[in-house]
Amino acid sequence: MTAAAADRMGLREGLLLLIAALILLVPGLTGLPPVDRDESRYAVATTQMLASGDYVDIRFQDQPRYLQPAGVYWLQALSAGAFTEPEARQIWAFRLPSLL
Repeated sequence: MTAAAADRMGLREGLLLLIAALILLVPGLTGLPPVDRDESRYAVATTQMLASGDYVDIRFQDQPRYLQPAGVYWLQALSAGAFTEPEARQIWAFRLPSLL
């Protein structure tokens, strides 16, 4: 076995690492409340975006949020729309794009 082959991670080792990371991260995904003010703002802005149906003019309450990339809000909207009711604001659904 060459040194380059020994340095690479195999498929089995990569899958074991992924499973271990998921075992450690998923409980916090569903159990922790929003701990950062920006996380709450992203979730509220995404909920407002879903409620208004305007996927371009993203706002937090009445203030525009143009400095942040819109793709993050779109991914959160897809996740929240697919896995939970947006009005319920279950934070784990908004966190799924970050986990992926």
